[in-house]
Amino acid sequence: LSLANTRDSVSITQSRLSTGNRINTAIDGPTAYFSAKSLNDRASDLTDRKSQIDQGISVIGAALTGASSIDSTLTQMKGIVKSAATADEATRETLKTQYNDLLKSIDKTAGDSSYNGVNLLNGGDVKLTVQFGDSERASQSVQAKNLSTSKDGLNLQTITGFGSTTAELDAMGSELDGAIGTVRASAKELGTNV
Repeated sequence: LSLANTRDSVSITQSRLSTGNRINTAIDGPTAYFSAKSLNDRASDLTDRKSQIDQGISVIGAALTGASSIDSTLTQMKGIVKSAATADEATRETLKTQYNDLLKSIDKTAGDSSYNGVNLLNGGDVKLTVQFGDSERASQSVQAKNLSTSKDGLNLQTITGFGSTTAELDAMGSELDGAIGTVRASAKELGTNV
C-alpha cells in the first residue's frame, strides 16, 4: 500500500513537472482546474486573434507596397508624355513603346500585390475582414480597390501615338494625374486601416 501511494505521488509529481501546472486534471482540484482551463482557452483565443490581425496587416502592407509602385510607374509615364512634347518622330516611337510597357506593368503589379492569396488592388468582390474580439462589432473590414488599367480601375489604355498637338499631350497628362490621384486616395484609405 505504501509503495502504491509512493508510485502515485511520483506520477503526480512527474505530471506537474512535465506540464508546469500544479493542477493537471479536475481530480487535482476542480475549481482551480476549470479556472485554469478557462484562462488557457482565453489565451488561445487571443493568440488566434493576434494571428488574424498580423495576417491582415500583412495583406494591407502588400497592397500599400503595390500602390506605391503603381504611383511611381504612373509618374514615370507622365514624364514620358512630357518628353514626347519635344521629341522627334523616332524618339516618340521609342517613348510610345516605353509608355505601353509601363502600362502593362501596372496590371502586373496590381495582380501580384497579394499576401496569402488576398489581393486588395485587383478589384472584384474581395473584402478583408479582421476580427479583433468576440463580437461582430469588434472587427474591421477593408474593401479591395481596383488599381488595374481597366475601365473599372484607372481607365488607361495602350496608345498608338502621342498626338500632334499640345492639347492632346495635356489631355494625356491630365488623365495620368487623375490616375495618380486615384492611386494615392486608395493608398490613403488602405493605410488608415493598419
